[in-house]
Amino acid sequence: LILIMVFLTGFLTGCELLYGVNNFILPNDEDFINLVEELQSPEQVCEYMEDNFTYKPLALYNLSPYELYQMKEGDCNDFSTFIVFILNYHFYETYQIVIYYKNENPFSGHSIAVFREYDKFNFIDNWEYCKIEAEEFREIVEYDCWLRNKIWSKYIVYNYGLDIIEEIKNF
Repeated sequence: LILIMVFLTGFLTGCELLYGVNNFILPNDEDFINLVEELQSPEQVCEYMEDNFTYKPLALYNLSPYELYQMKEGDCNDFSTFIVFILNYHFYETYQIVIYYKNENPFSGHSIAVFREYDKFNFIDNWEYCKIEAEEFREIVEYDCWLRNKIWSKYIVYNYGLDIIEEIKNF
């Protein structure tokens, strides 16, 4: 049993499982509600996250925006979920992209938050704001891979409701 758990943890650890933020209900926590209302721009969200959150891979569990707020640590999925929730609250059109890399665990992807600003797409990777004014999601994936010095094998774009908008494989 321990070997199976170790195998699953090592094999499935990553950011590929997204939290269903569209079903998230604001908790009755005045401090959290005030924070959500204060963070009105991507820059403000990034600044808050950089000052308050620590990156820590969480195997097989995805945090809600509130749980991340409370725990102060999470992985790229938790960060992208938090960002998408906050920006959607302020009427940004939001998406999450999960990127899978060549020569890496095929079951573990990297999640980034994408949003539309003035009819162009920009994104936040963990808490790094990347204002690239992309026309298409693929431009974002290519740019993020360039930053990480990686080659993507597949990416999946999800809207706020976690519907798949685009899924592209790179052979």
